[in-house]
Amino acid sequence: HVSGWMVLTKALEHPSASTGRSGLLQRTGNQLLKRKKLREAGMRDVSERTNGRVALFSIMSLSLCIVASVLQLRHLKGYFHKKKLI
Repeated sequence: HVSGWMVLTKALEHPSASTGRSGLLQRTGNQLLKRKKLREAGMRDVSERTNGRVALFSIMSLSLCIVASVLQLRHLKGYFHKKKLI
């Protein structure tokens, strides 16, 4: 996040008198890592949900194609028997 990096840069340029420079840097770095981990966890959840939906849609599409082909074969078989071609 840009603001986190700005805080880190300011901490490097102007160390605070009340807190040590390294303490501020460590807290800022830890906050950045926590935010990054939370963002990554959120993205992973979205990715897993999307993958699940894609898998379900693929299975449904394949099932629909199989059912349509079976119905077509039955219809054509009946049609050709009716016309006495088979």
